[in-house]
Amino acid sequence: MNRTTNLNELRQSNKFTWGNIIRFYDVGPYVIAEYNPWFRDVAGQVHVGDFSNEIYYHIWVDGRDSCRSSCTLEGALAEAMAYKHDGINSQAGMFFTRMIGIS
Repeated sequence: MNRTTNLNELRQSNKFTWGNIIRFYDVGPYVIAEYNPWFRDVAGQVHVGDFSNEIYYHIWVDGRDSCRSSCTLEGALAEAMAYKHDGINSQAGMFFTRMIGIS
């Protein structure tokens, strides 16, 4: 099965590369997908098709995949803003979430 991070395709079908999308959050130029990642066993092997109980948040900015995920919605918003305003190599989102204690 082909999987993707293309936002337009994902809104039509749930073939997300990193797991099972639960819902999308649209906030201005940011889209954040809440998802269950693939299950990872104790040896670190990923089992595509088996979802974990964890929740992660994947980020798109202005319709483009940022190639970033966060373990909190607040962290995803901070990462999205840092990506948009400081560029692809920005660490501002990570430092901000660390500062407020949600990293």
